[in-house]
Formats: sequence, structure tokens, C-alpha cells
Amino acid sequence: MKLSPGELQADNLVSEVNHSELLSFLRQYMRVLNPWVVAYWMSNVAAITTFIVYLIFYRENVDNVMSGIGLGFAFFFVPLLPIHEFIHGVTYQLMGAKRVEYKADLKQFMFYALADNFVANRKEFTLVAIMPFLLINTLLICGIVFFDGRWDLIFMGSLIMHISGCFGDFALISFFYEHRNKSVVTYDDAIAKKTFFYSL
Repeated sequence: MKLSPGELQADNLVSEVNHSELLSFLRQYMRVLNPWVVAYWMSNVAAITTFIVYLIFYRENVDNVMSGIGLGFAFFFVPLLPIHEFIHGVTYQLMGAKRVEYKADLKQFMFYALADNFVANRKEFTLVAIMPFLLINTLLICGIVFFDGRWDLIFMGSLIMHISGCFGDFALISFFYEHRNKSVVTYDDAIAKKTFFYSL
């Protein structure tokens, strides 16, 4: 979006979020009922249900299941988590962001990409937020379908973790959905460690 933070009107501020309080902000918008929140929880249910059905029909021994799922969880943190954030960053850059930073807040156990002072509207931000969910989950599902042995368990574990890890992305999309009548835009201020939301 070709708009700078300085062009936004102070009177149109919808919300201002300190990054240190980001988790509580996100939780607020996952407690509402809208299509994005429902889609997130249904995706989690579908992944877990598929895993349970797999265990019932294939009768894997406990050691294989535990090692496969454990490796899947490890695979989520390295390399999927960095790739997830990298996809956010690349999508931001494709939208026109000049500078993307990658942050980790271990206290909140949050990892995120921010585009400093890049103003994005609802459509642009939704694309940035949803892209890792679409790309990574598609690849993991393909892995489950086309690989046998312990690999499908590894991919299942990674899929469950990755869908769950998209909580913040869906929460921010949910925020935009809840304010869909206001033409909301957003930008990050890396120095102030804040995210701002304005209506146009």
C-alpha cells in the first residue's frame, strides 16, 4: 500500500499494541466467533483427528509413534519455524516493504516478522499472514501422502505443531475481520516496539 505512517490521522487510531503485550492482544481476537477463528480451530481438529484415525488403522507400535511424533515436533522448530517467518518476510517484501526484521520473544514464546513502517491494508496483511499456513501445510500434507514409514509420522507431528503455531496469524486476521467495516490498515514500529492499527 502506497501510504506512509505520517499520512495516517491520529484521530483514526483503532488500536496500539506493545509487542511485549502482543500475546494477550492475540488471545482476545481468538475468543470471538468468526470464520477465521472457526477455520483455525477446525484445522486443528482435522489434523488431530487424522492422526488418531491413522493410529487406529495402521496400528503402529508405541516406539515408532513416539519417536516419529517427537521428530515431527523437532522438525517444526528447526527448520519449519524459521521458514514460516521467512515466508512472512518475503511476502511483505513482495508487497513493497523495504525492511523486514525477525523477532523472538521467548517470554511470550513468540516469533514474528515485522515490516518496519510499512503500511498494509486488510487484504495485504491477510495475504502476509496466511501464506505460511497455505504453503507449509500443503507441503506437509504431500509428505504424509507420498512418504511411508516413520516419515509420515514426522510430517503429521510437524503438521499438528505448525497448524497450532499459526495461532497469532489467525488472531491478527480475526482482528481485521472484526473491524472490517472500518477500512483498517496497520504498520509496525520496530524502534518503539509497537504495532498500530488505523482506520482510513
